[in-house]
Amino acid sequence: MAEKQYLKRSTNGKIVYRRRYPTGLSGFTVGESFKRSTGTDDMQRAERKALLIAQEYYDKVDQARHAKAQAEANQPVDLTPEHISMLAGKWAHDSADLYQMNVKPLGHSEAQHSAFLADIQKSLDSKYSCLGRNDYSTVKPIINGLLRRNGFKVSPDTDTYYRLSQTILRAWIAREEEVVARLKGSFKAPEDTILTELLATQQTIQAASASVDTASGTTTKTTLGKAIQQYKDDHKDNWTKSTVNSVNAALDFLVFAFGESQPVAEITGQMAREVFGLLQGLPQNRKKLKVLRGLTLAECVETAEELNLPTLASATVNKSYLSTIKPFFDMCVSDGLIRFNPFKNRSDNRGFGGDPREPFTAADLQTLFKQAPWSTPSSLPEKPSYFWAPLIALFQGFRRSEACGIRVTDIKDLDGTPSITFEADEGEDRRFKTKNRKQPVPVHPELIRMGFLKFAAKQRAAGEIMLFPESKQDANGKYGDYLSDWFMPHLEAIGIKRNGLKFHSFRHTFQDALRHAGLHGTAEAQALGGRAADYRAANLNADDVADTYGSGFKTSYLLPHLAKVQYPDIDLSHLYIAD
Repeated sequence: MAEKQYLKRSTNGKIVYRRRYPTGLSGFTVGESFKRSTGTDDMQRAERKALLIAQEYYDKVDQARHAKAQAEANQPVDLTPEHISMLAGKWAHDSADLYQMNVKPLGHSEAQHSAFLADIQKSLDSKYSCLGRNDYSTVKPIINGLLRRNGFKVSPDTDTYYRLSQTILRAWIAREEEVVARLKGSFKAPEDTILTELLATQQTIQAASASVDTASGTTTKTTLGKAIQQYKDDHKDNWTKSTVNSVNAALDFLVFAFGESQPVAEITGQMAREVFGLLQGLPQNRKKLKVLRGLTLAECVETAEELNLPTLASATVNKSYLSTIKPFFDMCVSDGLIRFNPFKNRSDNRGFGGDPREPFTAADLQTLFKQAPWSTPSSLPEKPSYFWAPLIALFQGFRRSEACGIRVTDIKDLDGTPSITFEADEGEDRRFKTKNRKQPVPVHPELIRMGFLKFAAKQRAAGEIMLFPESKQDANGKYGDYLSDWFMPHLEAIGIKRNGLKFHSFRHTFQDALRHAGLHGTAEAQALGGRAADYRAANLNADDVADTYGSGFKTSYLLPHLAKVQYPDIDLSHLYIAD
């Protein structure tokens, strides 16, 4: 009997029919393998039942091939109930870390705690209303992303699209109900068991994806190279040029360390520990050193020790490598390619415990802004960004590229509030380091007193496109390299010289001002350009929640919060202009 080869006895004694789907149907089937219990431990009975089960298998294959053909023809397909469970299960699994409860003391005052609880409850009430009205606009971006990443093209006006939307919205509500309960000191599970059901489905799919194909006697093993390519494909539309370069460097290191053909499922915690140790000993600029060419990772580290070559700093290991490697393996776990993230708890703590770039002190700023080009408000240098970019970074918290990349059309009046909008023209590839930088922000009152709006109006009248015409994009799409080339020597020339001081130190100074204003870790701070890491550290939830409450604010609402960012120990009144 041909079907007998797909019968296998499970650990409970029951005989299971398990058969791998044909190659090329990934994304159109639920998991990589089809699995059904025969319900019996008798092989003869199982063989008879296998004939009927096999027909179900062939039906699934036909459905998948039909769906693939429609997708390839760019025609919408209908989702099966299994597809809906699979897609919603992936979201439920992936959202678990975002809503992970923090067991450490948060240091919140009762007022802060109540305010955060009120925010979550407000969001939850809104979702209840949406669910009751069958309004799925809130989850539409999530649905479209799930469908795109998994190879489905589904018409948004079909019942199956709405069914998937309803399932995701129910799961999202259940997640936020867990948060509200926890904030109230309760561990009570939501009444709707949708999350439990979806997570159980996802576990079944992952188990099936890693199962043994009895026909060939081999295990499904996605290679590291294939997984990396999938990771890049999933994110390429959202990465800036500089992010692509950074990600490629980290993922290239994984290939260098493990080999492109290394099965992801076979990467163990011990292997990750060894590779992490070698990463800490990796010499700087490895690819540029002729003496290291052609060497293995271990040989590179050994040679670096022999020649006393400088190795990667702990900040580089954490921010340039682990910041990519950890999310990559999170994706592998989510897709069922590996059971756990082998790099999850890895962190380089050899050096300092935080960012080496220091903030400016009040004395630094007083010295800096008493010197040219800030001696008077009217004598702008030939490159006006020399005058304005440091002030923008100080009062708006902008990064160098953001400050130098402002366009004249970005300066707008939004409902009576002078604002910076960071808008992109249709079809334009204008990207920012964080999602929240696309949030319009009010112009700080201090900049207005210094004549920033009048300067912008002058540039507009002159027909300039860039607020600072001298600012050009580099190969990574960033602005302002020239500014650092001037700024660092300028600091030294006026006697401000200390390890860790860079142009980016203005942003650290802004972060400190947010903290002194009582805004640290708030959604308002995140919307104004505060660090996402601060929001995650201060709150029970992260990412999705931060995106929800850290964007979409009116600039008129944000203005009084930004106005709280002050530097009382420095006097910049000499830069004010007459009305």
